[in-house]
Amino acid sequence: MKKIILFLCLILITGCTKESVMLTNYNKQMNQLVSVNASSDYIPCNIEITYDKVTDTEVSYQIVFDNPKENMRNINIVVSHDKVTDDGYPSIGVFDVEPINLSKVVDVDNPNKGIVLVGYFEHDGTLEEIDATFKISINYVNDAIEEKTIYYIQSI
Repeated sequence: MKKIILFLCLILITGCTKESVMLTNYNKQMNQLVSVNASSDYIPCNIEITYDKVTDTEVSYQIVFDNPKENMRNINIVVSHDKVTDDGYPSIGVFDVEPINLSKVVDVDNPNKGIVLVGYFEHDGTLEEIDATFKISINYVNDAIEEKTIYYIQSI
């Protein structure tokens, strides 16, 4: 019986530790992103931000990452913007167990065509009156097994 309880405690501790590491990594990447003031010179894929009014007081935005210029493995993406939101910021890869990859080659064996992140923020005016700045951090591993972190900033 003691062995079973010890085993269950080890599983619980391991699970909590993994979540704690993921949250620590997310916070580290977000803190670095907030301090960035310029986009990186090299952006490894197309990034497109679109937005739409979903209610009188809310805007939905979509960020599409596609057409990579190089193979991107173990992708972690975090997004920040300067608008008020109750929904938090979208991310991918940071809290995922399975790695997120984008390949230059799209075929039956590698069907990834892109990544889409969606979020919301408050906005009472029209779409033409939106003045928001998005900051994006993309961390990935390339074919040369180099870890890369790039930053992308766009105002809409």
